[in-house]
Amino acid sequence: MTVTKLIQAILEAYSRAEAKLLAAVADAVERKDRERQLAELRRQAQQIVEQLRAGTVDQALKALIAAFEEGATKAKADTVLVNPTPNAFLAAELFNLLGETRFALLRQTEDAFRTAVAAEVSPVLLGAETRLGSAADVLAYLAERGFTFRDRSGREWELASYVEMATRTATMNAFREGRAASLLANGYDLVVIRSGPSRCPLCDPYNGKIVSLTGKHPKYPSLERAKTDGVFHPNCRCSFSAYIEGLTETEPVERVPNYYAEEQELRRLEREARSLRRIVAVTGDEAAKDQLKVVTEQIKALVEDTEGLTRKPHREQIGVPR
Repeated sequence: MTVTKLIQAILEAYSRAEAKLLAAVADAVERKDRERQLAELRRQAQQIVEQLRAGTVDQALKALIAAFEEGATKAKADTVLVNPTPNAFLAAELFNLLGETRFALLRQTEDAFRTAVAAEVSPVLLGAETRLGSAADVLAYLAERGFTFRDRSGREWELASYVEMATRTATMNAFREGRAASLLANGYDLVVIRSGPSRCPLCDPYNGKIVSLTGKHPKYPSLERAKTDGVFHPNCRCSFSAYIEGLTETEPVERVPNYYAEEQELRRLEREARSLRRIVAVTGDEAAKDQLKVVTEQIKALVEDTEGLTRKPHREQIGVPR
């Protein structure tokens, strides 16, 4: 299975788990025996999350190994391949992050039930301005936001988006690690950083620049320095290839104006579409159905007006891989 398909399988598992947990909360809120329903909800949530763990840990490891091997294989056609084993730290870090997201699912499932029950007695306040006056309001609020995750910097993510970012980042790091290991094993220290036409402002200054893998070259900066300056950030798609003085072409790839900003706007609209679909699935709200049609048309128009931008309808759905 390819790296892309392994990542999609992980995302599919998370999307399905979220859908099951939302449905479980909505069902529990409708029933009257609160203590019994909370106990049953905990049991269901633990079962769903355990199934999620069992179904994703092996896939995550396979994705890292496949990415490392792909990077090593593509380093240079005539290089001797290194043993396709990524740094154990990469695997440990990804496994820890996925573990944190599973804990967040369990915690937020119970929190949502307790908040919905409390709202039946008196209005509850979430944040500084969000006042919810009924269990139905709480369910609609949860459906709109989905499950979330706060990373170590304090940024709050849609949980599925965070899993996608963390997994893609880890596998891309494994790909670059495999490429570096293979190049160094074959005597190549200098590489040229390659960025696509949709690169972000952080990566743009290093597009086509030469760096040293070991950091020991007297003329060129180290790869670590490039990383410090922001290259290979989370979700970064940039890579590097072997540089041979006088032979390797280093002309930068031309950046497409506004493409990165438009791509980010597309990601925002996709998140809004998913949010509206969750609301419709949980509450059946007619206004959400109408707004979903508006957002879908906005996505179509943005893709049509932006050269090179491609619509991916599966990213607008819930319960399916991104």
